[in-house]
Amino acid sequence: MRVLITGIAGFLGSSLAKRLVTLGHEVVGLDVLHRAEAWRLGDLKLTDFLWQDVGDVRADQLEGVTHIVHTAASVDVGHSERSPRHAAYQSVNGTIAICEAARRARIPIQRLILISSYSAYGRVARQPIVATEPRHPTTVYGAMKASQEAIALSYFHSHKLPVAVIRSSTIFGPYSRTTLPVNLFMTRAMRGEPIMLTGDGRQTREQNFISNVIDAILYLLDARSSLDGEVFNIGSCREVSMLDLARTCISIAGSESKIEFAGARFGEEGRLALDCSKARQILGYEPKVHLAEGVRLTHDWMASRERDR
Repeated sequence: MRVLITGIAGFLGSSLAKRLVTLGHEVVGLDVLHRAEAWRLGDLKLTDFLWQDVGDVRADQLEGVTHIVHTAASVDVGHSERSPRHAAYQSVNGTIAICEAARRARIPIQRLILISSYSAYGRVARQPIVATEPRHPTTVYGAMKASQEAIALSYFHSHKLPVAVIRSSTIFGPYSRTTLPVNLFMTRAMRGEPIMLTGDGRQTREQNFISNVIDAILYLLDARSSLDGEVFNIGSCREVSMLDLARTCISIAGSESKIEFAGARFGEEGRLALDCSKARQILGYEPKVHLAEGVRLTHDWMASRERDR
């Protein structure tokens, strides 16, 4: 297959590209970051690279593309709050553009996978959250992810575009952003600095290792049966409190860092976990790398980068 990955210079896009190339597939990348500056890709051999905003993609640029994985979006919750209009333009306009280009492609696209987030659900009383749960986002970021989903699925209903949606929990691993909890906690643990938690640290989230998410994407890309219009929760299937996550990072780093607490912030309290039973039943999804192993792999990567500096 020939797969177009939007946002290929990012953490998920680049990691997926490496796996696809290793498996012998052709990969076309699209990103606003110039290829020479896409450090996560290294010297990976791509079939083509489109240096442009996804909002400018055209149908003729999809010639030969059989599948699309749309990861391009505003990925930082903080940025979405500080610059909501810019973040919305990136996420919403880009999704409209890629769906429209795919709809008008001369050779029909076999599958378009939209990468969404469990932030689209908002605050849900019943945990873990099932994929059929109504979405009531409580943050700008969550609202944008819900908007992306609505747009992509509208193209399925109106134009029969073969869209499938992944609602992912937090993803971590080598090459991930420094603002993610595992990276933040591990950085401070490696330096012996205190780790600051909001509230009492007992709020839970899912931290899913990158290879597990890529496995799920590959299941969707390879699936022979019609999965058009389907939405799948893809998580670690094991929620973890921020307190236990910090302790895991301290233990793996062999650190003596202390844990300190600050006031709770809106939206960070309570539980947030995904019910992945639908993905298990239909895709055969099962996370292979669990938290401790994933944190250890991330620590080893971070330590190697420190040594190379």
